[in-house]
Amino acid sequence: VSCDPLKKPGHGTLECNHPLNKFSYNSSCTVWCEEGYEPTALSVHCNSSGFWSATVPACKAVTCPALEIPADGAVNCSLGELSWGTTCEFTCEEGFALTGPATLQCGSSGAWDRQEPSCAVVQCEPLSSPEKGALDCFHGAGNFTYSTACHFSCLEGWRLNGSHVLECGHSGNWSASLPTCEASEQVSYVSVGIAATSASLLSTASFLLWLARRF
Repeated sequence: VSCDPLKKPGHGTLECNHPLNKFSYNSSCTVWCEEGYEPTALSVHCNSSGFWSATVPACKAVTCPALEIPADGAVNCSLGELSWGTTCEFTCEEGFALTGPATLQCGSSGAWDRQEPSCAVVQCEPLSSPEKGALDCFHGAGNFTYSTACHFSCLEGWRLNGSHVLECGHSGNWSASLPTCEASEQVSYVSVGIAATSASLLSTASFLLWLARRF
């Protein structure tokens, strides 16, 4: 009893053992594949009915598991089958930064060379209320993160020096420097008047004390 002769598979080699005649009853063949390929079956043998025990083995390209698209991001791969040698590049939407490697490559063993990355919202430096002022913020995805807008105001009698509104940008920087509250002209005049009056009272008191010491 003979089975159909087997041929060397693409990207691999065929090793056969023939106890009787070539490709006859009890002949067995094992497939070895090149790097990045794996056999569809490790070995087959010719049975008593003249058929191979399994489908003729072949070498197919190793594939890696499907990748998850990160939240607020995207992934673009060089090959659609995710086979050995495929490179996948990860990107994030505006206002989000990549945490982890930007590219992954499918290895010959069918595993990705690194762990999948994720996209994290960009964080700006926390702000505080200016002296003699107030701060009111509308936060985006989190406190002082991308798209957060903060409005500044000052107490009555004080004026704002700088921008009234600061926004957290996609690069992690605020749209302007932190403003300050400065005394208005009216407050300044009052302060000067108080200082002048105090100086006058002090001078009068000193003069009276001098007179008292003379008598």
